Amino acid sequence: MPVAKPAIHLAGSSSGRYSGEQFHSQRYPFLPRYFTLNPRTKALERRFRFPAGFSTVARQYGYYRWRFAGDVLLFQVGRFFEWYQARDQEVAGLLGLRPLRHHARGVRYGLPVRLGNWALRRLLRLNRAVTLILEREGPRLAQVKQRLPAYRFEPVKGPAHSLHRV
Repeated sequence: MPVAKPAIHLAGSSSGRYSGEQFHSQRYPFLPRYFTLNPRTKALERRFRFPAGFSTVARQYGYYRWRFAGDVLLFQVGRFFEWYQARDQEVAGLLGLRPLRHHARGVRYGLPVRLGNWALRRLLRLNRAVTLILEREGPRLAQVKQRLPAYRFEPVKGPAHSLHRV
């Protein structure tokens, strides 16, 4: 799914090190929410780690739903974004999704990934923050494919939206 270029890309910085002034600056006020600054190495360290041992995708989803409380999650499972909890009914209504029939994994709502840009634009227009959780290649941890937060979108006034890589 093509997305806009991020306003800040922390993982790809040349040094990976930031001064305390940069960390607490007005330019990057969101950093303390997702990272801590290691005073010894001056490197940013993620506040959260992908916990191993999820027995189901629904539990993995629940973890990120708790971690990014208040945000709408676009949680990728294969070629779909999926929602697993009853409280996601509001998001489903905003996107015009109908409940799925009973599903063995507990999926309540789904949206093809190819419609992700449309859903993102719609949610931002409705003044909702969105966190994009994408599948990662590599070994599976406890039978569940690894998924990590890739971007966080925040609605802003004006023509552009704020995009942060997490």
